[in-house]
Amino acid sequence: MPYRRRACRSRYAYAQDTHGRDLFLKLIGKDSVECDTNKYLLDLDELHGADTFPCVMPPVAVLDTPHDFSFLAMPLWTDNLEIVHNFGAVCDILRFIECTLTGLSFLHDHRVAHRDISDHNMLVNCYCPDVDASGTKEVIQQHIRENKSVTYCLFDFSMSIRFPSDTNIRTACRPSTEAWNGSPKYHPSDYWRGKPTYNPFAFDVACLGNVFLYFFSHAIPTVPALAPLFARMTTWDADQRFTAQEALRFYHDHLANLPELTLATELLIIPGFNTAENPDLFWQLLPVGEQKRWERHRVPPKPWGHKLLEWIATFEYGWDFLYAIRNTLHV
Repeated sequence: MPYRRRACRSRYAYAQDTHGRDLFLKLIGKDSVECDTNKYLLDLDELHGADTFPCVMPPVAVLDTPHDFSFLAMPLWTDNLEIVHNFGAVCDILRFIECTLTGLSFLHDHRVAHRDISDHNMLVNCYCPDVDASGTKEVIQQHIRENKSVTYCLFDFSMSIRFPSDTNIRTACRPSTEAWNGSPKYHPSDYWRGKPTYNPFAFDVACLGNVFLYFFSHAIPTVPALAPLFARMTTWDADQRFTAQEALRFYHDHLANLPELTLATELLIIPGFNTAENPDLFWQLLPVGEQKRWERHRVPPKPWGHKLLEWIATFEYGWDFLYAIRNTLHV
């Protein structure tokens, strides 16, 4: 068996179909949002074409059972991105940004909010079933740095929600208690203020922007257009954030055609949350001329009232207190 060295948890397994394709199997609730979302994606032709692949993991099948669970079958990729170890140049960073923005834009076009965006819910089109962990790392690094067809995608829709097709992405809302679900590592501070509702589409964009900031802030002096992109994806004012579609358009307008010399520039990935917590830090990485050029995209100072609400939320029961007050007053 080629997968003898892979450890499997009880809800996951590996398989091959009759076409010889290596698959990843996951046990999901039959009536869950994850099952509904994957059945919806299964019927989208553009998700399954090589020329139209929108960087979202395509389900191969959703197999229902007589019980309260179904089997989700997906192509076998890897989540072992190891961004700090594997990304060595500007081109590696931009390819990752392009793919993940494409995937998020596709989901939002179909009114699917992911709601658990993190680097752990992203895959790369490479896997090494028959080597040890260190060998896997080297093969994936080579694939990322040398393979021009390297592709990343979003996956795991266990926290997702699908809205009606006519939903306005700018005004969509859900109870803010739901924003606490999923991995909090890249969550924006929107819901800390105790507002009764939040916009899950704007929330997704901010989470992805925080992933970019966490890993790629140090690339800004080399690629100045990253700063306005990151700023408009992560601004505290959710109404002024780029939509996923706008962020992807900005990428194509300002980042998709950089000179080969810039793309080949080697960079050291130094992850950290300082720039996400203080946007002035990454803005100051821009040369003065570039700061003036992109000034309209800069994150404005956060109002003192927002800072006060977020401070109160840090205390035990602080958020519950704010939520109860704002929910009662409808503010």
